[in-house]
Amino acid sequence: MAHDIGRTKGGRNTKLQAICYEKSRPWVLLLTLRNVNDCKVAQLCIAAAPPSAELVANKGYDSQALCERLEARLRPTLSLSPI
Repeated sequence: MAHDIGRTKGGRNTKLQAICYEKSRPWVLLLTLRNVNDCKVAQLCIAAAPPSAELVANKGYDSQALCERLEARLRPTLSLSPI
């Protein structure tokens, strides 16, 4: 785990990425360097998760590549593409 500690302006740090299902129970947990791009890690997490009809994410996961990958796997109910 020591190799997953990255340097940030706040010091050495890590980030826990998670995909949760009903009642916030975790399905996938991934420990990463703090300065790793969230969208790249999200693709790994989503690939490890079982198929789902929905996915809710915050704006840190907004990238065209991730949106295209999700649209191929899910049927979106809200467009993630810019208007």
